[in-house]
Amino acid sequence: MAGPLEGIRVIDLTRVLAGPFGTTILGDLGAEVIKVEPLGKGDPTRDIAPYVNGQSHYHLSLNRNKKSIALDLRHDEGRDIVRRLIATADVLVENFRPGVLASLGLDPTDLLAQYPALIICSISGFGQSGPYRDNPSFDLVTQALSGAMSITGEPGRPPVRMGLPLGDQLGGLYGSIATLAALHERTQTGKGSHIDLALFDSLVSLLGYVAGRYFATGEVLGPVGSGHHSSVPYRAYEAIDGYLVVACMTDTFWPRICSAIGRPDLAADPRFASFDQRTNAREEIDTAVEDAMRTKTVADWSEVFDAADIPYAPILDIAGAVAHPQIEHRGLIQEFTHPDYGAFRAVGNPIRFVGTDPDPVDPPPVLGEHTNAILGDLGFDGPAIDALLANGIVDQP
Repeated sequence: MAGPLEGIRVIDLTRVLAGPFGTTILGDLGAEVIKVEPLGKGDPTRDIAPYVNGQSHYHLSLNRNKKSIALDLRHDEGRDIVRRLIATADVLVENFRPGVLASLGLDPTDLLAQYPALIICSISGFGQSGPYRDNPSFDLVTQALSGAMSITGEPGRPPVRMGLPLGDQLGGLYGSIATLAALHERTQTGKGSHIDLALFDSLVSLLGYVAGRYFATGEVLGPVGSGHHSSVPYRAYEAIDGYLVVACMTDTFWPRICSAIGRPDLAADPRFASFDQRTNAREEIDTAVEDAMRTKTVADWSEVFDAADIPYAPILDIAGAVAHPQIEHRGLIQEFTHPDYGAFRAVGNPIRFVGTDPDPVDPPPVLGEHTNAILGDLGFDGPAIDALLANGIVDQP
């Protein structure tokens, strides 16, 4: 793959979501990503239904632009192969629990002593230190502890998990950002580094102004559904045949919205002149907007709001979102051909460099698809590879 990270080799010891999402970003940017998978079933996401021709939709959605080698890390010879791979690499990414990498004979301190230019990115639920260091964690746990679930959902209803696994996805995003920063630092100093990235830290970092409001006032905010704690009207409203969101985030749009819904009197009312006043009158304003919105269809309101240059959107389902003409124009949905699955579409890389076309997508690898080629690059000859296969140290399709 051509791209700004061309020439960078990444050894990917991650599985499931947080780590693979991050290494996919690096692969999208042109890095060579070698995914090291356990024998037999490989990354656990290969076993998540639904399947097409034996291939999991989950795995295919997260592991494009990678090579796969299948080996047994529990065996000395398997660990030796990984060490030889690391010797050729710029970056090692792992998302084991803290201490597991060291138990495999791959202690980060020892690796950096042997390969001082190596960048190690360790992604874990709670980080490499602290009282929760050894606790198991999944996205749901992170969402609960971070406070994110406490402000998601409708008032007076049970807590709701965000529809996207943002707790895990942030690990991949922050992990790739940190890795890029470490690569840049290495160009200045020649030295690598060990990145300690916690999913819990990552999601808490997004509390932003919500935490800021608590620090400033002591107020603990709760859920407001699709609304906003300090802006009105700013939520989903029901039309005749569906829902739209209307977003009044600046005073500029308030009179436009009032005019568009046939209520210019609201804009002229001094009780609603400021953000704070409208927030305090949330129920009255929302009721007025709701009553107006129920009089037209989504298509009708779209025409009205487009003409008035108002921030709005119909609420699309997944099928509608991936077929949106703006997404089509941007080329975000990409298609590749998998040797077993066949033609497959996936959400691609959103990063665009002006003046260049998106890079072509390599399909996610079959488990162990590149085992022979990777071993050959490391200097193993045919008989040596055959012996590793016969002894159950490595595997290939």
